[in-house]
Amino acid sequence: MYPQYYLGIELVDKEHSVLFDLLEDLTRLTYTTPTRDQCFEKVSVLFEYVMTHLAHEERLLEDQGWPGLTQHKLLHAALSRNLDALFEELMTMTDLNCLLFVEKMHAFVLGWLGNHIQEEDAGYAEFLKERLALV
Repeated sequence: MYPQYYLGIELVDKEHSVLFDLLEDLTRLTYTTPTRDQCFEKVSVLFEYVMTHLAHEERLLEDQGWPGLTQHKLLHAALSRNLDALFEELMTMTDLNCLLFVEKMHAFVLGWLGNHIQEEDAGYAEFLKERLALV
């Protein structure tokens, strides 16, 4: 994971690193001619981990009493809706347009994740580091 995405919160940083690894794994499909089933498998793993991470992050923020949790959950819900729409799009694809989908998916997730970590998650990082240091 790139240094600019580290927040200094071990659990969150580890999960973000896994997300970037899964995104890179998806991107490796572009080096071949992927089938729809290959795309589906990689995208499913990525989507599942994204949802797991969002739930972990929200639980951590709730447990620590972060005042911006409601707004953060709204951002996560919007991402979830966008991912659901992309997943539905994948369900209608053929092998021929899978490569274009993978490229579209990579650009969307990388853009969203990078921006979200640097802009939104960074907003709770200091709060959590202070709270977790007291434990």
